[in-house]
Amino acid sequence: RNDVKLVNLSETELVYFDFGKGSVFEHNEYPNKEFVSREMIDADVIINIPVMKTHLFTSVTLGMKNMYGTYPEIDKGRFHKDGLEDVIYYVNSAFPPTLTIVDGSVGGEGIGPLAAKSVNYNTIIASNNVVVADVIASKLMGFKDPFRDISCLKIAKENEESKPEAERRLLKSIPQYLNDSVEDLLAAQKLQTIPKDGNWERADQESTEEIEN
Repeated sequence: RNDVKLVNLSETELVYFDFGKGSVFEHNEYPNKEFVSREMIDADVIINIPVMKTHLFTSVTLGMKNMYGTYPEIDKGRFHKDGLEDVIYYVNSAFPPTLTIVDGSVGGEGIGPLAAKSVNYNTIIASNNVVVADVIASKLMGFKDPFRDISCLKIAKENEESKPEAERRLLKSIPQYLNDSVEDLLAAQKLQTIPKDGNWERADQESTEEIEN
């Protein structure tokens, strides 16, 4: 109806992008360079719309993890040797989403994303900062300290804080309200609490190890 073009980035023109000295790609054939889609470089805005889900290996799959899908490499398994969470951080830092909308209308809990169970959560989280969106979504799912419990968020915080403020592309500063409890976050938005707030089922350690093996 709105004439929106759907694009598979692996089928677009690919170019080498320099992620900067000391990046997770420093040991590539061309140090610190990796293929990205020219569509990403030329985009005026990036609107990132992940579904709110738990994840076997990254705990959650939200805005930052969704951007991992923009790497045009079809076989993304090779990125695991570089450190999956570091690879996730660098694509978000290079191409910070203009707007992140976490779709928690129906989310997924448990052994996600392979065998997630539906959660009718009726919640949408929108932010012009992907880290902020992910922290709030993680708290609503039950991670009390996302900057400690979610590896890609921890890496984002540490990397951004190590840079001069003028060079921070992903997280200029950490809003004070991200330290609030789930109850206080919901109260500030005048939202009623429900039993699933802070109480999503996660994959158990035994299942994670079995599937990983």
